[in-house]
Amino acid sequence: MGDSCGSKGTSGSGSVACAGGHAIHPEHSLVKDKNHIIVSPSGDDFASQKSSKQYSLEEWKRRIELRSQDMDSNPIHKSFVEKALTEVDTLLPQIIYLDELPEQERVIGTLFACSGPRSAAPTSDEQSQFTQANTQVRGQNDWNPAVEVSVPEWLLNWTLTTIDAPRSVDNYNPFFKVDIVHPHTSSRFLEGTSTDTYCRLDQLTTRRGAKNRRTSGWFKGMINGVPSILSGDFVGIPGKAVRCWTMGELPDPPD
Repeated sequence: MGDSCGSKGTSGSGSVACAGGHAIHPEHSLVKDKNHIIVSPSGDDFASQKSSKQYSLEEWKRRIELRSQDMDSNPIHKSFVEKALTEVDTLLPQIIYLDELPEQERVIGTLFACSGPRSAAPTSDEQSQFTQANTQVRGQNDWNPAVEVSVPEWLLNWTLTTIDAPRSVDNYNPFFKVDIVHPHTSSRFLEGTSTDTYCRLDQLTTRRGAKNRRTSGWFKGMINGVPSILSGDFVGIPGKAVRCWTMGELPDPPD
């Protein structure tokens, strides 16, 4: 499930929230007893979604009040107010729905497995490349030779959920699918289909993909060819730097 998740009754998000910061395997008693209930979105992200919509509503109201004072004599302000009122009409029922939505409606199933906040060691090739680069850098005059730099490990943070009936999972991706006939060409992604095929990305040529964000839905983007370095303190792995891949959103083509 590539989406926001957390344990029922908690406010956290991700694998830390789903399993209390521990790795859980499918044979664990929590899984067999099916009493570890998963909600989506998580408590934190659900609250963030409501707060964001409420802020947008108040901001539209503020702008309406500001521009409605001279809208009769200013056609630009009149047009803006009309658009803003449409936005308010759209937001109001959404906010009411979220305010009245019981937590039970966000229940999607029970925990199947969870990585917990962990990291994976670099490969021997990565270690060798990093050591070579580190040796070259140490030759620079402005480098402190007392500083010891290690290869950051890869961040692991995932959760698998057993979906309860009558819930279902829609694998439809509005942007891309993998072209298994030509997996290493730029045409490997076709418009709109179910994403039920796994394929490794060619990091040098085709890094396009799609992602379902926690509160704002699908977007299409490009995976950054340079991994990001994060402080483990922010992801539940204190005292360690970790690496991960990030994705930037691609703008829509001009009309």
